[in-house]
Amino acid sequence: MRALGCGTREDPRRVVEVWPVVRTAAGWRLLLLRRAPDQGDFWQGVSGKIEEADASPEEACRRELHEETGLRDVESLAPFGSTRIFEGYDGVWYLKRSFVAVLRGVELPSIILSNEHLEAALCTWDEALARLTIPAYRPEIEALREHLARRER
Repeated sequence: MRALGCGTREDPRRVVEVWPVVRTAAGWRLLLLRRAPDQGDFWQGVSGKIEEADASPEEACRRELHEETGLRDVESLAPFGSTRIFEGYDGVWYLKRSFVAVLRGVELPSIILSNEHLEAALCTWDEALARLTIPAYRPEIEALREHLARRER
């Protein structure tokens, strides 16, 4: 399948970033994945290209979530925050839209990682912020936290 966008500044590659969350008795937990060293060696949510075969960005989110974690049980999926253009660590330009995926009852042993990732962690907000080294992720996590707080009201 072919990705949308060729990865230049003029025609950035279209991607989604999915921030999977799980409601626990102790509050929300964010599922983070650590990329393998040859894939950047940083913590993130689930990310991936929007492909021609995807009917929508939401479909790309569900496909990427399954490919990278083996998970399919999504209670809800919604965009949040803003769309942004940036140059990745690999020199490719991206146009990214962020989504929150509320998952049902996920525990770490149920996650089947793709070869892009080394480990997974279910984190509190503070734990997530401590692991995320990409500066642009900090405001995104704060926007996600606010999005979920509005949802609870």
